[in-house]
Amino acid sequence: MSRRGGGPVTVLNVAEKPSVAKSVAGILSRGTFRTREGRSRYNKIFEFDYAINGQPCRMLMTSVIGHLMELEFADRYRKWHSCDPADLYQAPVMKHVPEVILLYVCARLIYLMSHCTCMILYSSGLLI
Repeated sequence: MSRRGGGPVTVLNVAEKPSVAKSVAGILSRGTFRTREGRSRYNKIFEFDYAINGQPCRMLMTSVIGHLMELEFADRYRKWHSCDPADLYQAPVMKHVPEVILLYVCARLIYLMSHCTCMILYSSGLLI
């Protein structure tokens, strides 16, 4: 991970929840992060300097709003009286990303990523 010209690289860090983003930024920056508003008042951007394998980095830490994907039953299982509740244990489940997330959250992440060299995702205890 290096940048042409040898300066610090900018790394976008994305956590699943705003509280996780703030906590991780606090730990990695030892409490010295700067906060700025993002496009949402709930998803602030925490900035701090850090080094990864000796490489100076400018870290931008932000978040999404919980899980990006939702699970839904097929239409025939969605109404209260459309089936026996026991049938739901065997009913097919579809995954999808709600339109508001596609339009808003993804657009915001694409904008931030356009100013970064790489991205680190923090999701459900996994670091990707």
